Amino acid sequence: MNLDGYRAMEPAEQELTLADRWIISELNTRLAAVSAHLEKYDLGEAARELYEFIWDEFCDWYIELTKPRLFNRDSEQARLVAQNVLVRVLMDILRALHPFMPFITEEIYQHLPGHSDTIMLDAWPAGERQWPEAVDDMRIIMQMIRSIRNIRAEFTVSPGAPLEAVVVVGDEALMAMLKDNSNLITEMANLSQVRIAAGLEHKPQQAAASLMAEAEIYVPLGGAIDVDKEIQRLQKEMRNAEAEMEKADAKLKNPQFVAKAPQEVIVKEQGKLQEASAKREGIIRRLQILKG
Repeated sequence: MNLDGYRAMEPAEQELTLADRWIISELNTRLAAVSAHLEKYDLGEAARELYEFIWDEFCDWYIELTKPRLFNRDSEQARLVAQNVLVRVLMDILRALHPFMPFITEEIYQHLPGHSDTIMLDAWPAGERQWPEAVDDMRIIMQMIRSIRNIRAEFTVSPGAPLEAVVVVGDEALMAMLKDNSNLITEMANLSQVRIAAGLEHKPQQAAASLMAEAEIYVPLGGAIDVDKEIQRLQKEMRNAEAEMEKADAKLKNPQFVAKAPQEVIVKEQGKLQEASAKREGIIRRLQILKG
């Protein structure tokens, strides 16, 4: 954790970013759940809550979301706010995790600023601050980021290749929120630009689309990949998928195979047929996008 120039402070609410309010809300929700599980001696569920929060929310998302602020030398205050939220959340994680992992939590705790003589004497963490709207907004932003990442992976776009995205949103309040936090989408989805609009006269050419309940996302692919080469690759994959389908289908239509083969073998072949069929349908959809 980058704590160069750290100074303990209590950030004002208006200084907290959407990501800050989200992680604090999620932390307090998880801590309440952990406490409830421990009161019922349900140690497994308490540990699961902590594990999911640490890996799925704190490490996978929040730490990545704070990196631009931590390395931004132009705004000392923004960096200081990010550092303080990181320290506060990590401190509470260690306190809640201490009953499960006493030695390692104590060791990490002693390397953090503002620690006491021992973590064992700290009060049990319990926070009440909640921003439900921040949780809802971050859920939408995270889903958008996942969708764009999935498109990048689906069309084998290099992680370093610049992409643009167009987000179509009908709700004015949601559009304003997305524009205010568009930097989160560009940074986490590795975009050169994201355009947020109420509508489009024409859908972008050769653009992969992802439909959400709240928005439509279009990612033009023409400048990011060699379209002709990608079409050839997909056509080869489709031939392989069709060969797998024919092979599995021939077995399942063979009366002798069905009569003699163990049930688990038949189920396995049925799974192969379904998997190859689904793969073929996905390839057809991608080819339509690239050819359109």
